Amino acid sequence: MIFKKDWGYYFEIDFYRLFAFQYLIMALLMVFLSIHRGAAIGIHAHIILWLIAGLFIFMLQAFAALIPTRKECELLENVLKTQSGTGDIVVHSGIKRLFRRC
Repeated sequence: MIFKKDWGYYFEIDFYRLFAFQYLIMALLMVFLSIHRGAAIGIHAHIILWLIAGLFIFMLQAFAALIPTRKECELLENVLKTQSGTGDIVVHSGIKRLFRRC
């Protein structure tokens, strides 16, 4: 098994971040819409908007959980180093990234 942190790895993680951010924005928009419209919409519409916002929060949590933490990456690197007996199996790309977790 080779744990290669290359552009494909970061591309996938960036997609998870994008989806998580998208669901956060959509949840905030649903709450804003409910508050902004106030009495102009019925109570059933408020309930639906808040339920959709809750669903978006759950989706945010699901996509945020897919982003590996630094601890998980270090654990995987240590396991692979232990299995191989050398450090050559773990390959890093030399790109310094902002806001990365691994």
